[in-house]
Amino acid sequence: MGFLIGFLSVSFVISLIVVFHEFGHYITAKKSGILVREFSIGFGPLLFGKQYGETLYCVRPIPLGGYVDLAGMDENDELEDSSRAFYNKSPWAKMLILFAGSFMNFVLAFLIYWIINSGYGLIQKPYYTIPVVSLSMADSPAYEVGIRKADVLLEVDAQKVASWDQFRNYVQQKPGVDIKVKIDRAGAIMDFTVKPKTHPKTGKGYIGLMADSIAEIGEVIPESPAFKAKFKPGDRMLKVAGREVKYYSQIEDALKESDGKTISFVLMRGTTEMTIESKVDFGEHFGFLPPIMPVIGDVMDGMPAAVAGIKPKDKVVKINGTDIFTWAEMLGFVSQNPGKELTFTVSRGEKEELVDLKVTPRLDKASGEGRIGVAMKSTVGEKLGVLEGAKQAFNQVVMITIEMLRGIKKLVLGAITMDYVQGPVGIAKTVKDQAVEGIFSLLNITALISINIGLLNLFPIPGLDGGRIIFTFIETIRRRRLSTAIEEKIHAFGIVLLILLAILVTYKDIMRLIWS
Repeated sequence: MGFLIGFLSVSFVISLIVVFHEFGHYITAKKSGILVREFSIGFGPLLFGKQYGETLYCVRPIPLGGYVDLAGMDENDELEDSSRAFYNKSPWAKMLILFAGSFMNFVLAFLIYWIINSGYGLIQKPYYTIPVVSLSMADSPAYEVGIRKADVLLEVDAQKVASWDQFRNYVQQKPGVDIKVKIDRAGAIMDFTVKPKTHPKTGKGYIGLMADSIAEIGEVIPESPAFKAKFKPGDRMLKVAGREVKYYSQIEDALKESDGKTISFVLMRGTTEMTIESKVDFGEHFGFLPPIMPVIGDVMDGMPAAVAGIKPKDKVVKINGTDIFTWAEMLGFVSQNPGKELTFTVSRGEKEELVDLKVTPRLDKASGEGRIGVAMKSTVGEKLGVLEGAKQAFNQVVMITIEMLRGIKKLVLGAITMDYVQGPVGIAKTVKDQAVEGIFSLLNITALISINIGLLNLFPIPGLDGGRIIFTFIETIRRRRLSTAIEEKIHAFGIVLLILLAILVTYKDIMRLIWS
């Protein structure tokens, strides 16, 4: 079943990306008057097709790509009307046709993000928050009165602050009304008077603060620098680069400041203190995500959690009398106790009624760990309007493209190794993993791969669209073409190098799978 999901998801992602890419070449070639003989989805022998005008639109059985057959890509291609050959078009028309494929890859990513932002809303995980400030936004009411990052919220209008949600909910009820906030700043107790502004959309009060979390790793992004350094969910950070950390934002700050350096991480894994040395190749995208609250989402039928009576939306607060704050802490208890009865105390419903349940984790023979059959709860964020969703989608594509360019620059300069380059096997594994997470995770990885392919295709490497654009640009300067034989030999050499590179990264992908 896993193989089938993987094959279907990879086929979907690659086919969608390639169809958009080839459509870019197709539509600009058509508009330029070039004869388009065939537009194919897939490779191999013909399954079925339909001739419309002069173009055969067809489907072939290997669903891992596609192609467009443009007349006159080779000067030996003889046409009755030579004006309809690619090689007889102006250099600017040829560059546009070559560029259009990559452009459509960016368009695909934009459309995916737009659909998610405006039609569905971003998936949000219930990250574990504490009443500590991680960010005081510039020009906000809180910033103007002097509340700053790392301030611990103690009281609001003389009420003790027990949680971030309690503080936020109180502020939301007081738009335009002065409230008194007591904070602890490195041991010094300070009082502030703040007047919440009215949010233009919700009408609720806000003062411009964001919550922090404990210095624990909630998730490790697959194939990220953190993943390669063997960090695990639930690792509790004590020091980063020699600096003591108490809050999650302090980890992020230390990573940004250490970009490009090799530093030490002192952490607690379970009851064991350990040190990991790692180079910080991408400080802002090292691969850590904040800790997640232990709130139950899906419960699998027939598994220990369902048998014990655990329900969706239950929040696990204790196991065997030990306080549980994060999803990783809950999983740690479960994985380490296969076959042993555990007492789960869960908070249920709006009244937060406490219920004790007996759960016996089932042994997973493959890993030797306990499993109870639950998934974390995710919520759907607010949908953006059509225009706002489009603007956010555009910004996402630009931001991701810039980050990819930075990564490629580091790779070329030798600041990072080839370990961060994934081949077909690695991409297939990543796509399969995201498909299991759900359709929107699959769409998100599709957008990322589409941007990646569009960007790489524009690089001035023989055999790629970017290489052909360079040759066409040279043609514009020289006002005549290079010899077709010489140009094709250079492109063939580039393709051989690309194949060798693909073999190398595929080998590395396979070795990672074997040793992971």
